[in-house]
Amino acid sequence: MPRSCDQGARLLNMADARNVRDIISDLKQAGFQLVKGQGKGDHRKYRHPALQGSLILDGKSGSDAKHYQEKQLREALRKLKL
Repeated sequence: MPRSCDQGARLLNMADARNVRDIISDLKQAGFQLVKGQGKGDHRKYRHPALQGSLILDGKSGSDAKHYQEKQLREALRKLKL
């Protein structure tokens, strides 16, 4: 299996309990960049050069990821075809 398909499958795997830190790691691997100076408190704004719009991620890095955060990640990766 090519590396990109294997990586995409790993990123989309929902079987393991994941936290916000895992989502941030997946976003960085997919090429998303943190927008400096955007977001208050625990909110972070990520953008990808190939996508319109941005992805807002909230929660402390050790907190459990919410289902809608996982869904946003999956949708963004599908748009990138990872």
